Amino acid sequence: IEGDIVPIIPRTAGYITAIHFSDNQFVHAGDTLFIIDSRELKTKLQQAEAALSNAEANVGSAESLIKTGEANLSVSKANADASKENIENAKVRLSKAIKDYDRYNNLLKTKSITQQQFDAALTDKQSNEAQLAANQKQYLASQNQAAAALAQINNYTKQVVVAKSVLEQRKQDVEYA
Repeated sequence: IEGDIVPIIPRTAGYITAIHFSDNQFVHAGDTLFIIDSRELKTKLQQAEAALSNAEANVGSAESLIKTGEANLSVSKANADASKENIENAKVRLSKAIKDYDRYNNLLKTKSITQQQFDAALTDKQSNEAQLAANQKQYLASQNQAAAALAQINNYTKQVVVAKSVLEQRKQDVEYA
């Protein structure tokens, strides 16, 4: 008596729910011999699909952060431009205030104006000096905000790359499941 024994090695493990052959029955290639309970595999597929949805949401979230960062950068640049214009205006006003102060100082020495008029010119000069300093600080702050927004955009761009990488992995997990 001679016989061939062929081991059957499934690619997946699980409980068998149905057997479609009997002992010593002749089988053909492609015949279904048994059915493995698919509940556990369906659960794994659902988990993989949920992880895929989460990864897709993370990509969308990271991409929206980039748009927010770009908007912040745009606002910071606009603020910097406005501050630069304010600096130029403050320089013009300060130049006029300095000239007025110098004139009033000479007129005070000759007693052609009152002390009150001189004090008003001095106050105007000091006020314009303070305004120029404040505008310069505002300009620097706007530039720093723009630099920070650009750094955020770069960080968010890296997050998008990571999120897309995770998304691809989750797609592979779904395909495998």
